[in-house]
Amino acid sequence: MVAQVNKNHAWTLRWGDYIMTLGYDTILIDSFNPRGYKHRKEVGWDCALNDQLEDLKAAITFAKDNKPIYLIGFSLGGYTALKALTDNWNHQIQQEISGTILFYTPCQDFIGSELVSNLLIISGGKDLRAPASDCQRLVNMSPNKDNLRHVILPEATHGFDIQ
Repeated sequence: MVAQVNKNHAWTLRWGDYIMTLGYDTILIDSFNPRGYKHRKEVGWDCALNDQLEDLKAAITFAKDNKPIYLIGFSLGGYTALKALTDNWNHQIQQEISGTILFYTPCQDFIGSELVSNLLIISGGKDLRAPASDCQRLVNMSPNKDNLRHVILPEATHGFDIQ
């Protein structure tokens, strides 16, 4: 099962379908369109983030069918995933997540945070909106950095998987 947090696009669903073939339920975090937002600036960063966190809680509750859950976040959806997995957001829900994959995620606010295990961050080397250097520092400074992986695609920009 692929549970969607907000509207997801075809390229994000491909990732969810792939992870499902590996035996995991998948939760994708992408954009806010079902809430009527055109973009996060319309309602403000904090409101948009909090709405996504609430949607994530509901999706995790919905996804429980005894399969491990993988969380996949794109851009702000990746930021939401980091927020959920680094803060004392909901420890019980954090335990439900078996692994996380983040695409072109803004990492700067989480540098120095303890991150959960089984985390893969994929960044574009030419991404100006979510610099790869911030994610690399995040991984390097995490107490459990041996369980984290950061892949930088040297020529990629923000949204590199959309095509």
